[in-house]
Amino acid sequence: LRRKLHAFEGRLPPRVREALGRQGRPLLAVNRRFVARGAALGVFLGFVIPFGQIVAAVVLAPAFRANALASAAGTLVTNPLTLPPIWAGAYVVGGWVFAALASVGLAVPSVTASAIAATPGWLPKIAVGLVLFATAAALGAYHGVALWWTRATQRRWRLRRSAPAPAR
Repeated sequence: LRRKLHAFEGRLPPRVREALGRQGRPLLAVNRRFVARGAALGVFLGFVIPFGQIVAAVVLAPAFRANALASAAGTLVTNPLTLPPIWAGAYVVGGWVFAALASVGLAVPSVTASAIAATPGWLPKIAVGLVLFATAAALGAYHGVALWWTRATQRRWRLRRSAPAPAR
């Protein structure tokens, strides 16, 4: 798989490779950390950015030393079927956060700028909820992929050790 991905990366035009793979970092590096970072980045951007998530994930992947394919796949966690429940949950969680801040006495200061004052009241609640969801989901994606990768590697080693020795 690694050879195929590197062969694919080698066929990209030089300008694309240079733009996406800055400082010699491979765009499609396949190891536990790069793939886990890619999944986390993709999931985070999938929650936070409403449109153009895949493009943003692929462009930002080299900056975070992440696998671009995993980051693009991670954005697919949000789609037209999952978006309404996610936004509804984000609104509820954001409302809880604002209520908790108000009960402690740390109310969010009101801004009098005309552009921000015209913002609907539901938008800050959804924004706070989405950032919280994105952070939790990205942490879960990173640790989930890293754990899966580690278990798969341990299983391969166990199978390799238990395999009978080849006859000579």
